[in-house]
Amino acid sequence: MKGSSGNPRAARRPPWLEQVDSALRLQGMAAAAELAIQALADGVDHPALLNLAASARHREGRFEEAVDLLKRARAQAPRDPHVLNSLGICLRALGRLDAAREAYDAAIRADPRLAAAHFNKGSVLEDLNDIKGSLAAYERASALDPNYVEPVSSLAWLAAQNGDA
Repeated sequence: MKGSSGNPRAARRPPWLEQVDSALRLQGMAAAAELAIQALADGVDHPALLNLAASARHREGRFEEAVDLLKRARAQAPRDPHVLNSLGICLRALGRLDAAREAYDAAIRADPRLAAAHFNKGSVLEDLNDIKGSLAAYERASALDPNYVEPVSSLAWLAAQNGDA
């Protein structure tokens, strides 16, 4: 039959991506993440849903589970800069700093204009005591998005620590 997938469960799946997008716009990240978790439980597998579910797990402190979800997302979308950036965040939370830096580098290669990836790379470089690299990453993030306050704050903090009030 034309249009039938042969899977009755797939035929009755709600339009999860649309629901999650609507929840994200109207109710915020937490509501969208909960819907994403429901979608995954219902058998829907999509990188954006996996990324949102991972953000919920990260907020709960369940970093290993978040990394596992993001590895699944990366397998489906290996060059998705948002998945890669999220993976770096979770790896950093686990103290896997070199792996986090690699994830941020991959996110930046995928989208050199993703300010958040530059900022997060700066944070992990700061953790690794690469202050020169950290400054460059924060400056790049700030240049890409002048309204992004975190890189400016980090630059000010590093300047103050260097005695440059």
